[in-house]
Amino acid sequence: MSVVVGVIRDGVAVIASDTARFVGNVRTVGGAKYHIVGSYAVGYTGTMKWGEFVRSLDDGLAVEQIAESWHMWAAERSHGKQDADGDHCLSGELLVVSPHGLWRIGPDCGVARVLDGYAAIGSGAPTAYGAMCAAPALPAWDVAQKAIGACVRHHVWCGGEMALATIGGGEVG
Repeated sequence: MSVVVGVIRDGVAVIASDTARFVGNVRTVGGAKYHIVGSYAVGYTGTMKWGEFVRSLDDGLAVEQIAESWHMWAAERSHGKQDADGDHCLSGELLVVSPHGLWRIGPDCGVARVLDGYAAIGSGAPTAYGAMCAAPALPAWDVAQKAIGACVRHHVWCGGEMALATIGGGEVG
């Protein structure tokens, strides 16, 4: 019940999120739903438990290593569910953002590189994609700000303040 976006334009990478938190049907405001890890950032949706995970990451991990670490971290803590094949399936997604690329890590810990220069995860993703598609010529910061702003204003499960950050150099992947 949140949104995280990543945008890359002209060598600038931005990650942004809403800051709403829900406990049952009560909305509160917390912090950003991402963590900057040296040369990249990792955003999360699904549960605030993933914030603990992303804050434990070390710089220099490849995206596949982040996915594997997330799977192991969750399994050790009995987060998520096992599917019919016995594979662990998690509630939520991760978004990895660096100046060199965007990657989505799904509930099955599968990794997909995003080639469009922008990505969104969470329940507000459709609203965020609409806003990002409507701003093709703007700089990365402005596109991310428009996407999160649209979600905060128009999506029932998003809210709070906008949290935005520019990600520095270095390669992930």
